[in-house]
Amino acid sequence: MPETIIYIDAANIILSAQNLDFDLDIFKLIQHLKDSFRSAHIVYFTGNFKSKQEEFLALEQMEVEMVYKEIYNEHNKSKANCDVEISHRMTSDLLLGTAEKIVLLSGDGDFACLCDFAQSKDITIKVMAFDPVSCSRVIKRRQFAKVSYLVELGALITKEKPPAGT
Repeated sequence: MPETIIYIDAANIILSAQNLDFDLDIFKLIQHLKDSFRSAHIVYFTGNFKSKQEEFLALEQMEVEMVYKEIYNEHNKSKANCDVEISHRMTSDLLLGTAEKIVLLSGDGDFACLCDFAQSKDITIKVMAFDPVSCSRVIKRRQFAKVSYLVELGALITKEKPPAGT
């Protein structure tokens, strides 16, 4: 049965938030997505970072499907480029007819061709980039893709600050 499928490019969203010193709460974001897109299937693409195992387990308990990629080091930074995995999964879901609507959380212009492919299959696609600066012009130019920005959600997806003096 076709459903809304949400694909999260974790590296793109998390790094974009960090670049703005935005204290993103991934759990609040997931809950917001669940509330906004009822009956959605959420797929979270990330590197298999050992330091994030508790977070990943908590996401799995929220019924988020986790897709892990091997980590490699580049310029003394740990990376896990998940673009191919996201592309493969989204293409497969489109060809199998499992998606009636797609929500892509990423501003990466490399996914513009996936927007084109979804549109060619008459599938509605919504792109949620973190902010206008981190969203590729290539994505913004896709007239059929609805683009919104997570930064506009503000406190809905921000970690709560501890009370002063604690």
